[in-house]
Amino acid sequence: MQPTHDFGVNTLMIPATAAAILQRRHTGGNVAYSVAILCVVYCTFCIEAHAQTSTISPLTDSTLSLNSIRIGLNKLANTFVFRGDADVQQPLFGGTLKVNQNYRGTTVRSTSSAFRDDEQLQIEHTVPLASAVDFYSRINWLVSVDSRAIGLSSLERLQLIAGTKYQADTTLLLNGFGGVERNKQLGNTDVGPVLGGVVDWNDVIDQFNVAGGVKGEASIFPQRLNGEIEATGKTFLYDKYNNDNFLSLTASYRALNRDFYSLFNLQTGTSTSIETRLEQRYLLEALFGLTIAPNVSGSLGITTSDLLVKRAFKQPIEGYTNTSANRNLDQLNIALNTQLQYAKANFRQQFALNAVIGYEDNTVTNHFANITQVQLDTIVNIERLRNISFKRTRVSSVTNWNLHERDTLSCNAALSILSYDTPSEKNIDDRDELQQSIGITYAHRYHSGLAAGMLFQYQSNHLVFLKSLRSALNNENKIYRLAPYMVYNGYGIHSQPQMEVLAQYTVYDFDGRAGVPQSFSFRQLGIRDSIIISISPTLYSETRLYFRYFTRGEFYNEEFSELLLSKNYEQFVRSLFFTSAYENVQLGAGVRWYALSQENTSQTNATTLLQSIAPDCSIIWNVSNGTQLVINGWYEFQFTNRVRSRLLPNMNLHVQKTL
Repeated sequence: MQPTHDFGVNTLMIPATAAAILQRRHTGGNVAYSVAILCVVYCTFCIEAHAQTSTISPLTDSTLSLNSIRIGLNKLANTFVFRGDADVQQPLFGGTLKVNQNYRGTTVRSTSSAFRDDEQLQIEHTVPLASAVDFYSRINWLVSVDSRAIGLSSLERLQLIAGTKYQADTTLLLNGFGGVERNKQLGNTDVGPVLGGVVDWNDVIDQFNVAGGVKGEASIFPQRLNGEIEATGKTFLYDKYNNDNFLSLTASYRALNRDFYSLFNLQTGTSTSIETRLEQRYLLEALFGLTIAPNVSGSLGITTSDLLVKRAFKQPIEGYTNTSANRNLDQLNIALNTQLQYAKANFRQQFALNAVIGYEDNTVTNHFANITQVQLDTIVNIERLRNISFKRTRVSSVTNWNLHERDTLSCNAALSILSYDTPSEKNIDDRDELQQSIGITYAHRYHSGLAAGMLFQYQSNHLVFLKSLRSALNNENKIYRLAPYMVYNGYGIHSQPQMEVLAQYTVYDFDGRAGVPQSFSFRQLGIRDSIIISISPTLYSETRLYFRYFTRGEFYNEEFSELLLSKNYEQFVRSLFFTSAYENVQLGAGVRWYALSQENTSQTNATTLLQSIAPDCSIIWNVSNGTQLVINGWYEFQFTNRVRSRLLPNMNLHVQKTL
């Protein structure tokens, strides 16, 4: 079947009309141009899109560089990932134009094609009106397209807003804005006004740092309201002569209201049932630090957070009784954190105690009075199954010791106990957990180009279900890990080999009895290295190695014996030679090899060998006008049990233009 999705990369998804206007010369007032730019782009975006959309996911990319445009394509097997990013800031019409763009398009090709596009775009034009006062106009556009039938598959949000901002140094920020929003979800399109603002204040008074603020935003549609408001206040008292003496008090409140179309009754492709979700979160925090004695300090912190969630439908849906009731959640957590620290020039010891108690309470009320008491009781009993209470206590120790100018030793240890209870007799998830961990690291530097170290880790988690229906799953999981390493850098060679020996055992408390799963084990020996060798000023080689042997088996704790079920060998080698003999161009060529041998020891002739060998190349071309082109590709020859199974091209293509 031919794919129905166009694989062309939409690099910026900015309408050509808007781009043309942005390139025009300044012929009028700055504010007028800012509004005109916004209106033209908004009109272009308001053309009805027929593609299916889904929930928006964050697309923040930490690798973005200022004033650059980036496009790319990654192909791995049958998966294609397209990228189009921009982070541009340029002077325009007496102000500043900022464009932040993230686009991801993912396509999987098999017997049919599935695709998903995620777009996040913000265009902002700022014009100074007076000292510390700016006028700005902004477009926010978020859209996601998914060809699969995944329920919530239609969501788009477009905002056209303008506002004024006042900022006096770093002490006071005032920001107010308004505009219009177009929101599309599950085949329904709503348009309504947007209002919002920010007040932020931060000042230092003697030894007090006082901060506070309120920010909010509301999108008002004919039948829906989406909005949020957040208020925060903080006071910090510090000792200018000793950083260990301080007092911090924080209080915050956040409310988030969302009216969204329900997934019920989607046979016609649209939904008119609206569900409301209101979240309110209260937070109080106090933190106190004090120097107790020379080189000894401590701190005490108390945090209380309460989350209230109300869920209700604006109208009941026939055939779904739970839409006739209001469901309420109250989630309260209280945490106590204490810390004691001893610190000297070459030694630091820290002890900590953390205790948390919390509960989650779910209640139901009849909202429309169109259901019977029996139906309401059924909903109440279902929600009660979610009620929980828990207690967690954790003690920990962290030690860092510089034994010598070339030797360091560190040790981390922790012990945690969790008690998890459910008041409902029908909920059988009541349990206790005991977690233990210890990690010891020793490092020695022989000289500036050679260092080595050793890491040992032990982790244990003992899980005990308190009700008999699940007690057969009581188990203890133990992990032992030993990892020596070395780093060498000298005589044109850089190498950092690492070895790992790992053993994991899961032992069931009632092992051997009827209905109890069999205890099992997992063991692994791995070696990896990255080697770079400088051959000449314009030639070097880069090699990556990874070898792993791992087994799985049935484990018998009383005899400390194992019945081996499978053995696996995994190897990977990638070696390339790079040359920069040509100006602004770096070329690399080599080979990559991968093999995985899987042997089922409980069966005869049950060995599977997967192999892959591929010529590999890399090109990095820095064009003089600020453009960089990066191409990586390899063509795999894949074999199954030494018989060629398929040929598979893979490629990474990235282009970056710096403005």
